[in-house]
Amino acid sequence: MTGNNIHRLSRGIGPAIHRYYDVPVEEPGGNRILYFEFDSDRIPGPGKVMVADRDGGDPKVVGLAADAIGHVGAAAAWVGFGRVAFSPGGRDDSASIVRNIDGSNEVRIDGALRAFSAENGLGLLTRVSGSASESAPGDGKLELWNPRDHSRTPLLTTAQALDLHPWRERFPVEHTNLMNAKWSPDGSRLFVVFTTQVFLQGHSPSPTPFVKSIYTMNADGSGLRYLCEFGHHPMWTPDGRGVIAFVKRPDGQDLVRFDLAGGEFRILLADAPGVHATLDHAGRRLIADIHDPARRRAGIVMVDLPSGQRTVLAEGRHDDFHHLSGHHPHPQWSRDESRVFFSLSDSGESQLYAVETS
Repeated sequence: MTGNNIHRLSRGIGPAIHRYYDVPVEEPGGNRILYFEFDSDRIPGPGKVMVADRDGGDPKVVGLAADAIGHVGAAAAWVGFGRVAFSPGGRDDSASIVRNIDGSNEVRIDGALRAFSAENGLGLLTRVSGSASESAPGDGKLELWNPRDHSRTPLLTTAQALDLHPWRERFPVEHTNLMNAKWSPDGSRLFVVFTTQVFLQGHSPSPTPFVKSIYTMNADGSGLRYLCEFGHHPMWTPDGRGVIAFVKRPDGQDLVRFDLAGGEFRILLADAPGVHATLDHAGRRLIADIHDPARRRAGIVMVDLPSGQRTVLAEGRHDDFHHLSGHHPHPQWSRDESRVFFSLSDSGESQLYAVETS
């Protein structure tokens, strides 16, 4: 692997990954990290939810998963200080276990925890149980979860989202679902993706248009609105006043900001690189992963937006980008932005690394 000041954080013998580019590796306060380690090189397969010190030392098993996938492992996430959530059944389980990292005070919730805000102490569930097929298109729901009393408040259904969509007459609700809900930095707002993409992946060709939309609302569910169509992997602006996403062109892609106030958009970075991207708190530095399946390589690039200067932070071997059997680098800023976490298979199997940025 090439790059400066790169440290391997996972210490086990099996492949290891962190969950996603927008689900924090670090506990609030930044003293401990969370990741998933497979029991063997068989992916999908069983494995362990791990908590370790900031440098990867003193790793401890805090949960087990029966059938995790390479993309997100057991969907582990911090739920405040010293508490984690994960999916014990892996890809076929719509429930989450929430427990303290010492194994105490365990609670099971019927739903997959997609996001948790350390600022408001609330979670978002985007896939709920109680139907014949919880993840089926057209069956999507978004719920607010309060860990203090384990109450759940409905926020949005696919039917409600369809009613607000400008193309609502062109496709049925059964062709849609909700996914990838995210809190704003201060926890006062959230957005969620409404899409026909899941349906179209298994039904092509189809007269149903490709829809990938962002809806925003306040934390209590008020102020629901349709914001925009986009290409892939959206994020909040650091100030919480807009949403940034990749928008595809026939010959490339741009990174675009959509402002909440008036709905206007502007290009932040033309010919933007990568797949999974995140801005720093100042909104100046963008990190993204570059996939090169043909060469079995991947890299982490940092872009200074004001100048356009690009710096390769890390680059190395990456064998399998598949969502089930492989994984993605998913670069993510540390809480103090002194380093970037990522998963790469440079050693022959995926491991969790950090590269220093300052």
